[in-house]
Amino acid sequence: MAGLIRELARFVTQTRFEDLPLAAIQETKRMLMDSIGCAIAGLSTDKGRSSVQVARRMGGPTDATILGTTHKVSCAAAAFANGELINALDMDGLMFPAGHVPPLVTSAPLAIAEDIAATGKELMTALAIAYELSVRIAGALSEWRSFITEGPDTGQIKVPDVHGTGAPIFGGTAAAGKLLKLDGEKLSHALGIAGHICPVPSMAKWYHTAPNAMTKYISGGWLSQAEVTAVLLAEAGYIGDTTVLDGEYGFWRFYGSERWEPAMITHKLGEKWRFPNRAIYKPYPCCRAMHGGLDCLI
Repeated sequence: MAGLIRELARFVTQTRFEDLPLAAIQETKRMLMDSIGCAIAGLSTDKGRSSVQVARRMGGPTDATILGTTHKVSCAAAAFANGELINALDMDGLMFPAGHVPPLVTSAPLAIAEDIAATGKELMTALAIAYELSVRIAGALSEWRSFITEGPDTGQIKVPDVHGTGAPIFGGTAAAGKLLKLDGEKLSHALGIAGHICPVPSMAKWYHTAPNAMTKYISGGWLSQAEVTAVLLAEAGYIGDTTVLDGEYGFWRFYGSERWEPAMITHKLGEKWRFPNRAIYKPYPCCRAMHGGLDCLI
């Protein structure tokens, strides 16, 4: 599908708060509050403390706040720290099929919003767009796991040899660009930049490794920092690959996906909002797969 990036940029620039259905507004508010709570709780972890320490060393202008603290740093540094903090306890919300969306797309627009003193409606609109694009783009790619239903391995989980959770970078970048009021051309370049600086898909390695590193399936802080970088570069005139989602050698291919169905991204885009029905919240600070066992234990 030619020109997919420009089509997404058009959707982002034209969408207003008044265009959001009530369910999208309510779910965006809930997910933002949940993410802030997770970030504050994450301050008590080693991962959280290290991330705050590094963000403060990055320094820069006092544009945005590290959640749960009085420290103000640059937008990029704040996005890094907050992305790590939201995911530190693994208690952040989920949106399937994209998975851990909030720590990957919330921190960049939140930092930009604080820096430019955006209104609540502007932030809600940007975050709703981030969540929606994340769910749609993930749905067009291979799922990170499938359940075997036939043969001797019935009941087991199959994980592709190459897969990742970085695709929401397009959602976070779109949201940050929306807040900066980038026009369609510059936003297209920002999205093109984001596609090329997206972290490599490392989820299969994480799945087969124990004990896991603090980076887990992806670094929410690094992805969030990349989103800020992408929009600031585009704002400054940096040219991105506006065809990054198109063709045989597009993002889906170098991201390692086994399939690519771009029509799933644009089908009723702006008319039917998918993410409100895909949001899941965690009662316990750990992987959702462990919650059933904890219920039984309690």
